[in-house]
Amino acid sequence: MTYEQWTTKESDVLLQLMLELEGWRDNSGIFSKQTVKERILPELNKRLGCHKNYLNYQSRLKMSS
Repeated sequence: MTYEQWTTKESDVLLQLMLELEGWRDNSGIFSKQTVKERILPELNKRLGCHKNYLNYQSRLKMSS
């Protein structure tokens, strides 16, 4: 698997979506895989015309840790 760089715009939109969907987090404050795949990524891809998937999302979160 090769790492796919996130642009600043992609990261900003991801953060915005995560804030908009705050109520969808589980009790430990984490988004489920299903929520990410069904709600966050489709909207991110639609808004930006990109093709981010769950592995891209996980890599992006690891970068910010």
